[in-house]
Amino acid sequence: MMTLGVFYHSALIYATEGYWRITSPNNSIVFSWFADVVHAFRMPAFYIVAGFFIAMASSKYPMRHVVKDRLFRLGVPMITIGFTLNYAMNFFSSNRVYDFSSISYIINGDWLGHLWFVGNLIVYVIMYFACQKYIAKIRLDGLKSTYLLLLMVLISTVLSVFFIGIFHYIGKTVLVFISVGPLLSYFCYFVLGVVFFNNKNFFLSLSNDKLFSLQTRFFLVLLFVLVISEWFGTNSLFLKILWIFAGSFLSIYVLSVFNRYAIDSSINRAISNCSYTIYLLHQPLIILMYPIISYFNFDLWVSYMLLTLLVLLSSYLVHSIFVKKSRLFMFLINGVPYSRKYKIFGAGK
Repeated sequence: MMTLGVFYHSALIYATEGYWRITSPNNSIVFSWFADVVHAFRMPAFYIVAGFFIAMASSKYPMRHVVKDRLFRLGVPMITIGFTLNYAMNFFSSNRVYDFSSISYIINGDWLGHLWFVGNLIVYVIMYFACQKYIAKIRLDGLKSTYLLLLMVLISTVLSVFFIGIFHYIGKTVLVFISVGPLLSYFCYFVLGVVFFNNKNFFLSLSNDKLFSLQTRFFLVLLFVLVISEWFGTNSLFLKILWIFAGSFLSIYVLSVFNRYAIDSSINRAISNCSYTIYLLHQPLIILMYPIISYFNFDLWVSYMLLTLLVLLSSYLVHSIFVKKSRLFMFLINGVPYSRKYKIFGAGK
């Protein structure tokens, strides 16, 4: 999910809406469609994964060590990147204006940029620490997997729509590192990830032949409905709710696809090990590299592919050459302390 951010944010440059940090005069509706689909499920799926793995860690290690580990792994890189590379990113974001000298730059969360999800995840970790024993009581016994899947999609959709609706009227509210609207609207997906871990039999059943086939057929129908609705300009409120519903379903379906077809290879492990670094660095690198790519006036598709490949390669090389070989950079970029009793999530490799 973190690596997918490179393709998503690069696509926003070439989308027809032209609302992102920087935009290209050459654009295509294909990039708009791609960005809409990825945006619908990427963050819900990420928070499901985050909830799943923190529940897994808390089942193996003392909870206080899990919380300490997560706060280091999330907080230190957020501060490091937020107050270094994000300054350069914001400075070169031609469609945005920032007052770097004002305290509001920090208070309003302008320094966060793409790291808003990290700040919210810190809050989720603390909330999980406080509510762990209550969430652990949620069991999915007694209902068929098909009904449970539908129930989860509907509940997450209703909760997301409810909180998005509330903060539509309040407006964008960011308190230093907490994005209030997304914090509430995505929390149900984090809890869903914890529930998946605590009910692993149900989670694994999502990838069996019968249920996976049902999900795939539903995905095709949902995709058809979305295309028709976008094409004929269906009522905007209905379309927004439909996209939220699609995101809730797709976040689970994508994880089912991954669980069913993922191959354990050295390439996949290498990408997984550096995925955190890739996400932390990718948006500043996109902003800094785009002017270089655009200078050569390549074809639209060639420009997009070059930009994504260069950002991926640069991030991977930074991780391989500098981060994983330096205890200081592992601490600053990946939040891995110099020493500790518990090595959680494979940190310190």
